[in-house]
Amino acid sequence: MTPPSEEGFYKRSGGSTTWINIINAKDKKGVERPYFAEKAAEGDKDAVSRLNKNKEVVWEKHYDAMGLLIKAVYIQDGQFGKQLLIRGKSKTIQVPMNSNHATQFIAKCRNIDLSQLVGFEPYRMVRKDRDDRIVKDDKGNPRYNNGWTLKQGGTEKENKLENDLDVSKDGPVPAMRKLKNGKWDSSDRDEYLEEYLNRWIKENDLGGKPQSEDTEEDEDDDTPPPPKKKKKKAADDDDNIPF
Repeated sequence: MTPPSEEGFYKRSGGSTTWINIINAKDKKGVERPYFAEKAAEGDKDAVSRLNKNKEVVWEKHYDAMGLLIKAVYIQDGQFGKQLLIRGKSKTIQVPMNSNHATQFIAKCRNIDLSQLVGFEPYRMVRKDRDDRIVKDDKGNPRYNNGWTLKQGGTEKENKLENDLDVSKDGPVPAMRKLKNGKWDSSDRDEYLEEYLNRWIKENDLGGKPQSEDTEEDEDDDTPPPPKKKKKKAADDDDNIPF
């Protein structure tokens, strides 16, 4: 909308985005799975309700996968720590910087063709040890590996993007240190990954964060435990859900 010629109020145009978070919710069979969640209102088509961690009813639309033509990538501090923002034309994926999702994106970023849609497919798998036994927490509940698969050019296995950065214990990324109190210090690792990502952002001119844009924190975001040490014509709609 064009600003009025006389003094007064007018509606701001441009810069808006829809925030997309990853949450765990039960499917129709009662199995808990990861979804991309888009906030919705009660009565919206395909909207479903769930109880968040504050025992409040929230309405959302859930998606198994998402396609995004990346326009900007940036890091922003929020109420729950640093967040990685991956922005398309009208939708922005938000994940914690200390999550496996962020680490996996950073490890693959240099293999992304920015002229093509990127497919994001979240997963949640039961963690197993070397003897194929389920790893459990102190309360006897199974532990899970959370993350996502990134693809380009299609949805088949051969379209999966591989890591350019080796984030294993044999790679250049500093290992996390276990402290005497049992907690983990990831400061060296976090600094390395952030600097690596920022170099890629600068090289590709992706740091164009819109002015006065606030992130939307998701109180149900499931931060994973510390990590262990073909091209297709781009679609007209760069934020195509599902991919």
